[in-house]
Amino acid sequence: MINEAYIKTAIEKAKICKYSSINYIEYEDCKNAEILHDNDDLILWLDKTQKRPMLYFATNDFEQVISSIASIDGNLRLHFVPKLYMANLKSLGFLEWGEYQGFFSRDTVKIVEQFPCNEPPEFAKPNEAKEAMNVVKSCELQSRGFEGYPLSFYEEMAAQGKILINQKNNEIAGVCTVDIYDSGRPTLHIREIATAPAYQGRGIAKKLLSQAFEWGITHCASQAFLLADILNTGAIALYNKYGFVPDDDDTELQMIRE
Repeated sequence: MINEAYIKTAIEKAKICKYSSINYIEYEDCKNAEILHDNDDLILWLDKTQKRPMLYFATNDFEQVISSIASIDGNLRLHFVPKLYMANLKSLGFLEWGEYQGFFSRDTVKIVEQFPCNEPPEFAKPNEAKEAMNVVKSCELQSRGFEGYPLSFYEEMAAQGKILINQKNNEIAGVCTVDIYDSGRPTLHIREIATAPAYQGRGIAKKLLSQAFEWGITHCASQAFLLADILNTGAIALYNKYGFVPDDDDTELQMIRE
């Protein structure tokens, strides 16, 4: 396990690197990683505790990452892959895991007025964190790369009142994890949204989105942000209704070796 102070220092170093997958991560995301390299040319961490082992990197020379991967056996996942090196990674057994685009909805107040939700928001209690996680896990790979987080993530988010839920028949049917970050102004971050397969098609995602926007406004968020895989056209169509449009043409390519 690496400590929080070290990660903050490494992220600052990574900001000047041409290629990096650690600029936007948080301590909880990578605290269990092992440091493989940390010098002026290359930062490389490997987290084997995740379901699909994650390799984090920061460098000005991605060839160094590829050289390191050649000596790492087994399953491996990479985010923020430079498309220039897709072929190199495919030759090492990697496949596309997803291609994510950032979407912003720039006026939360307008969206709440357009899509009001008359149902009061309900939040997962700490003892419901595992049930919330299981809803997300039940939707694993319905969209490329969608797999949820470890239980510790849901426990922490539930303790902070950041898991919106929708219940049906005394069980959690839908989940939306939310947060606030500052991108020059407070921004609602919709980290994930999922409806259990048995309850899909009943408008639960719409209700959760409306409640998420209302929650964002109570936390002074004037805009909202989320990531979506470019092939998840059904979800993107819903997000468009809530004002989400691509931030720019840049996408985040993720690749995996299994």
